[in-house]
Amino acid sequence: MEKKKNKKLKIIIIAAVVLLLIIIVIAIGSGGSDDGQYEAEYEDTETGEEDYGEESSGGTVTSSSDDKWTIMVYMCGTDLESEGACATMNLAEMMDAQHSDNINILVEAGGTENWYINDYSDDMDGFTDVDPDLLNFYHVVPGNMILEKTEPSKSMGDASNLRDFLKWGSASYPADKYMLIFWDHGGGSVGGVCCDELYEGDNLSLTEVKEAITGADIPLEVVGFDACLMASLETAEAIQGYGHYMVASEEVEPGGGWAYTDFISYLSNDTGISGLELGKKIADSYMDKCAEDETDALATLSVTDLTRIPALSSAYKGLSGEILLSTQDVSSFREVTQGATRAENYGGNNDKEGYSDMVDIGDLVAQTSGVLNENSASVTQALKDAVQYEVHGANRANSNGLSVFYPLYIDDELFEEYTRVSDNTAFAEYVSIVSGDWDESAWQQAWQDAYAATSQAEEGKYDEYFNNGESIISEAGYIPDEEYYESVSSMEPVSGEDYNIEFSQHVTDEGYLQLSVTSGLEAIANVSFQLFFMDDETETFIYLGSDNNINADYETGVFEDNFNGEWMTIGGEYVYAELIEQNDDYNLYTIPVKLNGEEMFIKAVYDYNTEDYRILGVYDGMDDETGQSGRDVKKLKAGDKITFLFGVFDLESDDDDVDFVELGEITWSDDMVMTDEDLGDGDFFYMYCLEDVFGNELTGDPVYIEIKDGEIYESEI
Repeated sequence: MEKKKNKKLKIIIIAAVVLLLIIIVIAIGSGGSDDGQYEAEYEDTETGEEDYGEESSGGTVTSSSDDKWTIMVYMCGTDLESEGACATMNLAEMMDAQHSDNINILVEAGGTENWYINDYSDDMDGFTDVDPDLLNFYHVVPGNMILEKTEPSKSMGDASNLRDFLKWGSASYPADKYMLIFWDHGGGSVGGVCCDELYEGDNLSLTEVKEAITGADIPLEVVGFDACLMASLETAEAIQGYGHYMVASEEVEPGGGWAYTDFISYLSNDTGISGLELGKKIADSYMDKCAEDETDALATLSVTDLTRIPALSSAYKGLSGEILLSTQDVSSFREVTQGATRAENYGGNNDKEGYSDMVDIGDLVAQTSGVLNENSASVTQALKDAVQYEVHGANRANSNGLSVFYPLYIDDELFEEYTRVSDNTAFAEYVSIVSGDWDESAWQQAWQDAYAATSQAEEGKYDEYFNNGESIISEAGYIPDEEYYESVSSMEPVSGEDYNIEFSQHVTDEGYLQLSVTSGLEAIANVSFQLFFMDDETETFIYLGSDNNINADYETGVFEDNFNGEWMTIGGEYVYAELIEQNDDYNLYTIPVKLNGEEMFIKAVYDYNTEDYRILGVYDGMDDETGQSGRDVKKLKAGDKITFLFGVFDLESDDDDVDFVELGEITWSDDMVMTDEDLGDGDFFYMYCLEDVFGNELTGDPVYIEIKDGEIYESEI
């Protein structure tokens, strides 16, 4: 059986190179932003441990410096506030901090149906309620929020709204240093940030973020994203030139957001610190906050020097050229695909939770260095130079501070959005190949236009070239040299049609199911298995999930099951567990449940070093409509009611839709564990799943097995 995993992409080569010519001017010119406030300086920066001093309990303090800071928080409350009062909790932290006279904290509050701060404001003298039908602008002071003005309702996903907030804040409270904080959901490079639930989930794309920041035209010492998945190269590229440091997370954000009391108090004690020093404090205090809540295993936060992003962008474009050219040889293509799959990725990236398609740059390089080696060292060094500080939890050990978009799954809308936020022509073409929608003549023409545009720009005829109607594109990417141009413009990638994957399977004398790939082995990227239990009463199969417990030999093409009649349980109840990430140290699983009646996903890891499972918390996945990630990985609490969900398949039906049933319920207690347990007697079927480098999934014939008295037998149903 075979199905196409990736949706068919439209031929959008014109869009694939839209917004690309800006980089020509940058590359040929100064190497930085022509109009931006921050140019590359490459000065030595402080390293080592920082003395953050005493944590403060509020009030006004005298700073040791006369530097003035204005911190502007663009707070789009969404369901985080209307359903969980998360914004209220962070606003309370801001009011609890020590405040220097040299600090002003401004908040634009909107984008949610309800504000819980109104219910907790009895002790806030003269506080004016946050009106969800208006945009509300506050000056946060110790113990209070002073309403400065209101404006008619407008989407927080509108670039002009953000631009006007920045202009108002900097004009009303001029300062030596400015900080902008985006507060809300984040969806990574193509998902954007700040999703307004009052305007059908309208959000700020990275293109709109750039438009707003450049339109405001103020130098931002720090641009922070208290939102999931936003520490990406594409995000940094969007804001570089107008910001000095970026503070953001590669992963979703557990722990209830940043520790505002800590870092505001720290800044109040010395407003003369740099954005780097402040960023370090934000990162360390955030990890401390997550550790207190025992949700730090998946936490990440990094501080990136945006003046060093042009060098990283250039190096990564070189690596992207290697990635693109690897598609001409199926063995190299497979190594890249397997390496990218092994690399640390963020936000879930599975059919159940949704896809963010964000992969750590450093780990991507490490996992593909065997086949991509010309630019790997330069990317690694440029990444190290750009990321000045980063922290991560135990199960994000391969985090290097910045991620990049990589098509773990791709559809039309994601591809089109990527071409709008990135000028990486080579990687856009690679995505079209992975998606199965590559068109030779169209891409050859696109590269010819890009090369011609570069030549014209070098001769000072940029405007003339694009005003005479000769080009089919409006902007083009930078072509490093003629040799590279010749390579990419004449390349012929391999195709799934070139490889006829064939395999056979049988049960060995020892009773193990063995699969042998007899044709097309070089195109196989991954092999796993799925396990089903037969419910005799309903004559349906209950899906237990997928795993990689296979003796696999990718050199010979022989794969043998290692199934021993056990499966994963929590609190003694079997679970539907989907393997979503695998590396040398651990497997990461997602388990669909109802938590106190609300559909969620339990995150769990199997640690190869300790040979134990560990439950990390619960998470609500990606929003189907907005592409925004659920912000918080929450710790399970004693007394939580957990109902386990399972997919059900009717053997007599041709319908591919999966129904879910509730099977098994527990009341959580702190001594509960996740472990493998015997499945007991019953009928099951086991099925191999193969994925090729082109994103196609193939499945072997299901093998029906019976477990009786601890022994496993092949059977017929």
